[in-house]
Amino acid sequence: ASARRPGIYLGAPAGAAFVWMRASSGQPLIARPPATARRLAIAAAIPTLVTVVLELAGIWHTSNITRAVAGFPLGVMVALVVMSALATLHLDECVPRRPTVPRPPQ
Repeated sequence: ASARRPGIYLGAPAGAAFVWMRASSGQPLIARPPATARRLAIAAAIPTLVTVVLELAGIWHTSNITRAVAGFPLGVMVALVVMSALATLHLDECVPRRPTVPRPPQ
């Protein structure tokens, strides 16, 4: 079960890098309606869920590589959700702006 974690942990930076590269290239971030985002999240979780259910049922004992590969899409999706949420924060409204004009010498 612990082999899924490396897949998730490798998928998360891959998803974050995808969002970062997309934003730095001037392309808009992936904006999806909530229903589509939910479908994508479910699709990303299916490989992990299938391996867990089949292992618990004793039907298929997967290898560590299979578990890691199954966890990768889930890590990507988690990063996409987190990065998209961070992109919508408006922190400039929370923090007062500091003056940018230098003070005259005293």
